[in-house]
Amino acid sequence: MKHNLRRTAGLFALLYIMFIGGALATNGMLPHGLGTKSKGLAGAGVALPQDAMIVAINPAGGVWVGQRYDVGFSLFSPLREFTEFGAAGGFVAPGTYESDSNIFLIPHGAWNWRLDNDRAFSLAVYAAGGMNTDYPSNSFWNGTTVAGSTGIDLKQLFITPTYSMKTNDKTSFGVSAVVAIQAFEAKGLSAFSGNSVDGTRLSDNGVDLSYGLGLKLGFQTSLSPELTLAGSYSTKIDMSEFDDYAGLFSNRGDLDIPATAIIGVAWKLSDASVLAFDIQYIAYSNVDAIGRSITLLGGGESRFGGTNGPGFGWDDMTIYKLGYQWKGSSDMTWRVGASYGENPVSETTLNILAPAVIETHLTFGFTKKTSKTSEFNFAFMYAPENTVRAVSAIGQPDDVELKMSQFDLEFSWSKQF
Repeated sequence: MKHNLRRTAGLFALLYIMFIGGALATNGMLPHGLGTKSKGLAGAGVALPQDAMIVAINPAGGVWVGQRYDVGFSLFSPLREFTEFGAAGGFVAPGTYESDSNIFLIPHGAWNWRLDNDRAFSLAVYAAGGMNTDYPSNSFWNGTTVAGSTGIDLKQLFITPTYSMKTNDKTSFGVSAVVAIQAFEAKGLSAFSGNSVDGTRLSDNGVDLSYGLGLKLGFQTSLSPELTLAGSYSTKIDMSEFDDYAGLFSNRGDLDIPATAIIGVAWKLSDASVLAFDIQYIAYSNVDAIGRSITLLGGGESRFGGTNGPGFGWDDMTIYKLGYQWKGSSDMTWRVGASYGENPVSETTLNILAPAVIETHLTFGFTKKTSKTSEFNFAFMYAPENTVRAVSAIGQPDDVELKMSQFDLEFSWSKQF
């Protein structure tokens, strides 16, 4: 039975991989928002339930949005490159390298059913890119000939069945089971084979899958007719190991998904306008493969894949999100937003594979009602170019500058029933 469930989940993930492109997400390895309406507010809205996708942010929101479904997709374009300024002899040959694969399709869908006036069941299914680079170089690493491109590709799929309930007409609580499926592939990293506990499972082993289960808890309460407070917490998801990449990620291929917490308010300024403000915290440092420093690279179990092996050296992130929404007419609602979080990258050598240096997001969006029970939603995001430059943290003569900017267009359709 267990084997059949694993095979079924694997087939579902493989179908997803066939049709969906991976991407580097915007706040480290997580998206700047979930759901088109939230994205138009720069990801804010934990205290502003407006569609079924709210349960991906805050499970307590499902009981407030009625019976409906919301389905859509985004066209995400991360533009990433790096420049190696160091002298010959470092890990990377001097020069500027631009990553290919710059447009990705990322879908989402959510359904919300009212069980009665005080209870609801919801199901959200959505993709999050993760980490992706695709450098078309056959001489990427100094002293090593690489056939084809160099880079990594991490794709994530989340399925969140959710139960929410009101305790009175002002307060609700919710809980989600978070089913996570990850797909990962690394190419062109053979230059590090001598620094791995298993050089045969470091790179170029095709797509591998991992699975995990987590929990998301949320609450929402009205402090006054104008002010709503809400928050949610997602546990760290303990993922199964990437066996085919046991020589890359620490602890023999273990890449978990970090815990996150969000707190926020929605302030009703008038009958037609509302201001949303969220603070999100992402605990990257508690995931060894992400938070451990490259300075740990050494011998024995301090090599790649070892129990003390290095990671990407990412710091935790705190992101501040501010969004403003106003109803311009009976059938048009407009949104703008901005968010900021100091990027998690301070070490550059390994992060040429995951240059998650974005800090600012600027957004715009709208909802157009097409009937009494349906609507079309749109959101646009621009993340201005940001750069991080640092010398190697592992004693090599590398001086690397990472550079990235991003665009995102999201479309969705909503139907009440």
